[in-house]
Amino acid sequence: MQTHVVQLMSKRASPPSGALGGAGWGSLPATPAKPLCSFPGRLGWGGTGPTPRVMRGARPLALPQGGASSSPPDLSWLTPRQGAGLSPGHGRVRSPCARAEGTVMASCVILHTGQKMPLIGLGTWKSEPGQVKSAVKYALSVGYRHIDCAALYSNEAEIGEALKENVGPGKAVPREELFVTSKLWNTKHHPEDVEPALRKTLADLQLEYLDLYLMHWPHAFERGDNPFPKNADGTMRYESIHYKETWKAMEALVAKGLVRALGLSNFNSRQIDDVLSVASVRPAVLQVECHPYLAQNELIAHCQARGLEVTAYSPLGSSDRAWRDPDEPVLLEEPVVLALAEKYGRSPAQILLRWQVQRKVICIPKSVTPSRILQNIQVFDFTFSPEEMKQLDALNRNWRYIVPMIVMDGKRVPRDAGHPLYPFNDPY
Repeated sequence: MQTHVVQLMSKRASPPSGALGGAGWGSLPATPAKPLCSFPGRLGWGGTGPTPRVMRGARPLALPQGGASSSPPDLSWLTPRQGAGLSPGHGRVRSPCARAEGTVMASCVILHTGQKMPLIGLGTWKSEPGQVKSAVKYALSVGYRHIDCAALYSNEAEIGEALKENVGPGKAVPREELFVTSKLWNTKHHPEDVEPALRKTLADLQLEYLDLYLMHWPHAFERGDNPFPKNADGTMRYESIHYKETWKAMEALVAKGLVRALGLSNFNSRQIDDVLSVASVRPAVLQVECHPYLAQNELIAHCQARGLEVTAYSPLGSSDRAWRDPDEPVLLEEPVVLALAEKYGRSPAQILLRWQVQRKVICIPKSVTPSRILQNIQVFDFTFSPEEMKQLDALNRNWRYIVPMIVMDGKRVPRDAGHPLYPFNDPY
């Protein structure tokens, strides 16, 4: 059951306070003017992809600006650390939202809106200021066409600088080829706050519209500019706004042309159906934590039966989180993952991402390291057998890692578990 606390959690030290919740997090078991993927002759995958150590078949990068270019990308803006191991001719990747002749599978999903959403995007949660701009620029240069953002991450203005320099008429990436997601934070659930919050995001990203706008969590915090309003005892201050009221306000954003599609994040199956019962604009995507330790099979089936696609955040198991117990298993070091990495000449991260995209689950791995950004998108030129997929499926433990926590009476407990709209009290 996903509602039980993993025993490992009780041994974890509390992480330092920060922008993502103060008391830290814990573990519970747990339509564009032009289609985004209609660029024949310019998209697809080149080269044979990377091994865990070196890149094979490296060829100059082709940037989609009025046709393919044989010129290598400019890497001068990378810091020495970021550029380590890369050269201007390092790898060849084109836009991921394509199905070129000879590739293993299409690299995007089609939303019920008709939009094409790349299966691999660049996640920006925990990307530090001063790093995220370079990460986005590099990702765009090697073929990423999906960027996942959120107002809470406090880096949308820097992402906007990268988008302004690289996206638009006469630039490397036409706007209609790019899929940008952002999220409405919990303090902005009041219907009167929804549009101003979106317009702030659009201004920061320097965009005229979003391709997808998600409600970040189902429960609302107290209105205001403090993202984590708290009582004197450290508990959260909530607002009584129901997510169905917030959803109706979000629908108006679509009517105004500010958003192309709407979706949900961290909602359970019952809450999804609750939104569907009142929606005139149906949610197109659910974004949740998902990796082989938390496969989310029931929730994915629930979404697919209702026309929602699923995006996995923390698809690599978030082993770098500060509150991880040292005795906790590391998903990237699981024997079956390492064996498949050896067999296919791939990194363990590529094995986990390939498992997801082969299930048609969208992934948004976060990285600011160019070599990893490049590797993360090179997962479309090999495929697992049904037996290999079953081996990875068998890793499921219903272990949920990304859970807001708080210290009460000397114990770390789920911060919002007592809220009537808390999503993780249901089985899925």
